[in-house]
Amino acid sequence: MVNHAFEDQQGGLWLALNGHGILRVDVPSQLSYYEHQLGLEGSVRDMIRFEGSFYVATGSGLFVLEHQPIMPNRERRTRFMRIPDVPQTWSFSVIENQLYVTSEGGIYRIQGNQVRRVSDKAGFVLVALQGTPHQRYLGTYDGLEIVNAEGPAWVSERAAVDVNQVRSIIEEADGTLWMGSIDGTVTRVENLFSEHLNIQSYGEENGLPAHPAFLEKIKDDLVVSTRAGIYRYVAGNEASNQFVLDPTLVPPASSAADSILAFEPDAAGDLWVARPDGVHIGRLQADGSYDFESPPALQFDLHLFPQIYVEPDGVAWIGHGNELIRYDAHIEKTYNAPYQAAIREVVDMRSRRTMYGGMGAAAASRLSSEGIAYDDNTLEFQYAAPTYNRPEETQYQYFLEGKDEDWSGWTAQTSKTYPSLREGNYRFRVRAVNGQGIYGEEAVLNFRILPPWYRTWWAFSLYFVMLISALVLGHRYQVAVTESRKAQEHAEELARERMVNERLQEVNLRLQEANESLLQANRLKDEFLANTSHELRTPLTAILGFTSIMRDEAEGQHREFLDLISSNGERLLTTVNSLLDLARIRAGMITLSNEVTNVNTQVVNVVRLLSPLAKQKNLIFTLTVKDDPLYARLDPHYLDRILYNIIGNAIKFTEEGRVEVEVGLEDAMVVVQVLDTGVGISEAFMPELFVEFQQESTGFGRSHEGSGLGLAITSHLVNLMGGEIDVESTKGAGSIFTVRLPQNYGESVEEEVGMTA
Repeated sequence: MVNHAFEDQQGGLWLALNGHGILRVDVPSQLSYYEHQLGLEGSVRDMIRFEGSFYVATGSGLFVLEHQPIMPNRERRTRFMRIPDVPQTWSFSVIENQLYVTSEGGIYRIQGNQVRRVSDKAGFVLVALQGTPHQRYLGTYDGLEIVNAEGPAWVSERAAVDVNQVRSIIEEADGTLWMGSIDGTVTRVENLFSEHLNIQSYGEENGLPAHPAFLEKIKDDLVVSTRAGIYRYVAGNEASNQFVLDPTLVPPASSAADSILAFEPDAAGDLWVARPDGVHIGRLQADGSYDFESPPALQFDLHLFPQIYVEPDGVAWIGHGNELIRYDAHIEKTYNAPYQAAIREVVDMRSRRTMYGGMGAAAASRLSSEGIAYDDNTLEFQYAAPTYNRPEETQYQYFLEGKDEDWSGWTAQTSKTYPSLREGNYRFRVRAVNGQGIYGEEAVLNFRILPPWYRTWWAFSLYFVMLISALVLGHRYQVAVTESRKAQEHAEELARERMVNERLQEVNLRLQEANESLLQANRLKDEFLANTSHELRTPLTAILGFTSIMRDEAEGQHREFLDLISSNGERLLTTVNSLLDLARIRAGMITLSNEVTNVNTQVVNVVRLLSPLAKQKNLIFTLTVKDDPLYARLDPHYLDRILYNIIGNAIKFTEEGRVEVEVGLEDAMVVVQVLDTGVGISEAFMPELFVEFQQESTGFGRSHEGSGLGLAITSHLVNLMGGEIDVESTKGAGSIFTVRLPQNYGESVEEEVGMTA
């Protein structure tokens, strides 16, 4: 029983029910909702009105909208009825005045509330061939089917076109066939029924994003609807066919997250575009452009792939998941009625006392004049907005002047707590925007927090008097103490200065002597290394030479001994050469022979020589270089030395996985990067990585051979060439060594390369 009725400013009808609370009815409403309570089940995939009946295809089957009487001789209600024996369905097609629906169980012809299966071939979309009465195109999970529609049972044949989940098909007047797929690929087929079949696929390289692609015809132009926007096909020769983003077909985006969820042209030429914030309508103008509007009733959250169907009379149906929404713009509805946000209550959260109950200007004035005690300074502000069309979508912003720097973000919360506010004057402001995008007037509440007793004016006066007294007494005492200390400190300071000067002179003399000794020792060490390395290398070379000759003639166990001698001799010779190179570098005896060098060729040669080492360890060894030659003025001999060291180390310290070498040019710098999945380098050892004779594993626990000189020499050589080397490494996961060398170190590379050409 309804005891009373009241109409609010927004067209809502409030009903006072007899003992059952209050009910608000939105009448008249432009929106009607249909879901499982009204018989509709499953996710909506397509809709159509045919011969006066309205059909819906869902993931649960096929449904038709009917009007059923509630009681005899009384009004009727609208309800969906399921048409039996049809599995999950995909899309409708009207061909030769017959209605068909594609489904998981095949193709069905619909006549009223009855269906008949004409084909058992499952598919997504069915399209008639132009000029061929009994043939159809059927888009399926794995390509295109040609269906012969003669007779009661249709026969399909697979076309030589492989496309993943064909969701849309458009045939041009000349027979050219376009197909849009779920993986974002658009396929063009020419001469399908002749031996000159031509298939062209378009994807990211042609300007399309990697999103599901749905095809439409707009003013005789082919467009592709994707989440990233609407793309128009621009014809040209085969090398320049491209899809270009057309911003004129969608409303302006307010943020990068405003993706396109659905795109549907209607019979009047208008465009219906669904975005996460709702549905927008582009009205076709006389000059061919579109003027977009956003009806307030259609501004609601969309997070799935909605389906849009617009009837000739302008009534639109929006399928969103398991829900179907009917929109009738002919119903006059005022959504922009003014309203004002309201501050309902202000509560102290410690004592749970109400400071302000939301009623009257006098109560609000007392908060500003009398103030709120400091002990009640943890306040919760509760607010609301009298707007009732989809009130669950109302958003709020708040701003406490004196505390916040600016307005908060939009939120659905209807309260805000501020703990432990300091004394002072505050102004709390709140405003709202409803589900139709209408902003209301803001509500304002001024209030004052009183200071605690120890921060009142009389308390500060007492503090001031006490401070002055303490300062006067302290000053007098300080003057007496200071005068007595000055004489004593002066005498002590003179004595300390004399002692410090004597010690500094003695320490300085010892430092000079120690520095000269260290310099002499360093020179002797370098000379010793150079002389020793030179003296060792000559006999080693002879030993290795004779060993090589003897190996050719020896057999059995003697050959094994000679192999060991040769292997260890080579290792010792490498160490001696490294010591000699290090001594020459430190003595400044290295002279770079800079010449124009094809860096790609140098790297390829080094990689080719080191490939057998990687192959022995079953490593994946790859090289990436540009097709064009990369010239630089460098010393090719020492460039090889650098490459052998860093690539050889990557192979040496990688037991399984891969070693990748990449060469490129970046800001006039030749960049060589070597990546491996080896043992890696600990963070603690990184500062010692390029220091001579330093290795991470030492003593009996060493896992790899080496002298610790390779990276030190590499670092010196890179620095001599004016470059830099850096390392990124994770222990147990591998390392990345990057060498950067100036391309034009010394003279101009371009001039010399041009002269060579």
